[in-house]
Amino acid sequence: MDITPIGGILIAIAIYFFLFKPDLLYWCMIFALPFSATAIVNVDFAGFRSGIQAAIVFGSLWILKEGSTLLKNSDIWNSEHIRTSVRRLRVFMFVVVLSLAMPLWINGRLTVDCPEVGCTDSGPLSFNARHVTQTIYLAYGVIITIFIALRNSDLREFRKTIRVFLASSIFVSFWGFLQWYCYRAGINYPAFIFNNNASESAKGYLEELSDLGLTRISSVATEPSMLSQYMLVAGVFAVFAVFGGRTVISRWWDRVALGAAVLVLLLSTSSTAYAGLAILLPTSMFGLWYLKKLGLRPLAIVGVAMVTLYVAYVGSSLMREVADSMIFSKAEGYSAIGRFNSLLLAFGYFRAFPILGIGWGSAASYDVALKLLSNTGILGLLTFGLFIVTTFTGLWRSMAWNVPEKRMSERAYWACCLLVATFMLIFTNEISGFAFVYGHPWFVFGMALAVPGVANLTLASRRQELRTASS
Repeated sequence: MDITPIGGILIAIAIYFFLFKPDLLYWCMIFALPFSATAIVNVDFAGFRSGIQAAIVFGSLWILKEGSTLLKNSDIWNSEHIRTSVRRLRVFMFVVVLSLAMPLWINGRLTVDCPEVGCTDSGPLSFNARHVTQTIYLAYGVIITIFIALRNSDLREFRKTIRVFLASSIFVSFWGFLQWYCYRAGINYPAFIFNNNASESAKGYLEELSDLGLTRISSVATEPSMLSQYMLVAGVFAVFAVFGGRTVISRWWDRVALGAAVLVLLLSTSSTAYAGLAILLPTSMFGLWYLKKLGLRPLAIVGVAMVTLYVAYVGSSLMREVADSMIFSKAEGYSAIGRFNSLLLAFGYFRAFPILGIGWGSAASYDVALKLLSNTGILGLLTFGLFIVTTFTGLWRSMAWNVPEKRMSERAYWACCLLVATFMLIFTNEISGFAFVYGHPWFVFGMALAVPGVANLTLASRRQELRTASS
């Protein structure tokens, strides 16, 4: 076990906050969500090197310190929607744990093939340490989702959480710009600071487009696709802050967050980023249209941005080569072959064991649906699907206008924003893999669960404030 240089500092901060400032553990966790390549400690486990993410350490200590208080005192349990969503999430977790019996039952009678080209890690299926670690990651995600929802049932906390999340995205963007500048200027990139996770899957800052001589941008994330997933969610919040009429940080910094997010997504040379931006545009415009904020200014900005990108694409041979490499010719590369092969293999495992799959953590698949079907069977996909449907339903119902006053409530605004963010999250996970070991999916789910319960608490707090003022 090796403590990283920044890990020693973060451990000292975490211990101090745990003892004296437990509330700050939560804010550190939110800020650290995108730092998936930043390990506090690197450990050797079952023959693999892996790093413990800073966000998981801060989040675990926060739950340990304040979890029981949140469970007892939160009024969010008064919402039937919240109770239903949490119940379905628990059922999904139960199915995942139940699926762990499958590797024990199969016990070598099935060969799990590695989907990557040239990979030699195929072997008979049996229960091993990976099943335990993958289940722990998922259990942490489910637990943190519930506690994020509990914490943000208060509207003031909800706003502050979005503010910290967006502030973190600005830092991540500018660190990505630093990474790009270092490579362009021939300066050594200080990877030891935030890219110190010893896992092989966390070396995204070393990835290159060898044909073009370009180094891909991953910033503080494990790889460009994970950076893209996170920045696309941050981009949704920034779009709604800039064009939706609800300032998050400040008018200036909200605009900086949006511009920086778009620019770092373009620099990442990630197909997930480019596909996500193509989907982000219409979904955000739908949200702004629903909020009646889709005026001439956002349309003009979108039009100018599209014309600028087209001119740059036509006038720059480098941009045409990047687009051809990461979009148009993607299906011909080894990466695409490995992804497609993972889907075929996952479907085969599901056909062989359709009820519970072959056990959580047994098979890799670069999507959500077949990942769940192959690892947890039809029961896993059904229970998780019900949770997603409940989440979308709650957000949709919360988007209702205040008809007598003919205005959009703040709850409806955030519901619309989270509806778009959740859709973007599902889309990017479907095309690049279920990122359950990272923090941003569970953050989005937690915030989405909190929205339907915000309105009643807000009304109650306003009434309390009026009573206090009148007395």
